[in-house]
Amino acid sequence: MGTVFQVTDDDGSKKLDARFSIDQADIILHSRGGAKDQSAAVNMDYTRGLLVLLTRLSQTAIPVLGVWVDSATVQSLPLNTRSILSNKEGSLSPDEICRLLASRMKDVRGDPNSTAKGGNSTKRQCTR
Repeated sequence: MGTVFQVTDDDGSKKLDARFSIDQADIILHSRGGAKDQSAAVNMDYTRGLLVLLTRLSQTAIPVLGVWVDSATVQSLPLNTRSILSNKEGSLSPDEICRLLASRMKDVRGDPNSTAKGGNSTKRQCTR
C-alpha cells in the first residue's frame, strides 16, 4: 500500500484523524471504522478529511477525473459498478462532491444484486 499520510486541517496546524495514501495518480482515502469512544476507532475525521483533500485539489486546479469505492469487498468488481463520481462531475464544488460521494457510496456492495437498504458512507475510496 505504501506510505500512509495524515490529513491536516485547513491551515496545517492540526492533524485530523483521516488517513490516505497515494498509488501512482490515485488518492486512496482509508475507511472509517469503530465507534468514536473506542480506542480502536480509526479515521473518525473521514468526512472532514475528504473535504480538505477535495478543496486542496480544487484550489490547485488538479481535476478530479473520477471516484470509486475501493474497499476489499468490492475490489474484484469492475470499476464501472464501483464508480461514485464521473469525470464530468469532478468539476463540481468540493462540498457538492462530498454530498454525492456519501450518498452514492451507500449503494455500492459486494453483491450487486443486494436489495439491502442503507449502507456505509465512509468506505475506502479511490480518487483519480
